[in-house]
Amino acid sequence: MTELVKHEPTTIYIKPSKGLAALNLRDLWIYRELVFFMVWRDVKVRYKQTLLGMAWAVIQPVMTMLVFTFVFDRVQNCQQMHSYPVFSFAALLPWGLLSPR
Repeated sequence: MTELVKHEPTTIYIKPSKGLAALNLRDLWIYRELVFFMVWRDVKVRYKQTLLGMAWAVIQPVMTMLVFTFVFDRVQNCQQMHSYPVFSFAALLPWGLLSPR
């Protein structure tokens, strides 16, 4: 006859890793094709309904830059900067990346 042995429950603590080890870049490199296809799928789904497709992601900020350049550089004569289109696009780039969609 076997006797049942009672074990006390053990507590396991899971702590997050700190530093660059938390990024797990090795796994990201190993599964880079999967990451690429997932990003590609998201981009295709986002711009599927648009007439111009993925080109809209480039056309929209460029058109906004052109409008800003016309309004502020030509109409209001803000000719203090020689390269206002570059300045405008440099400001629109982080705005487009961080603005809610």
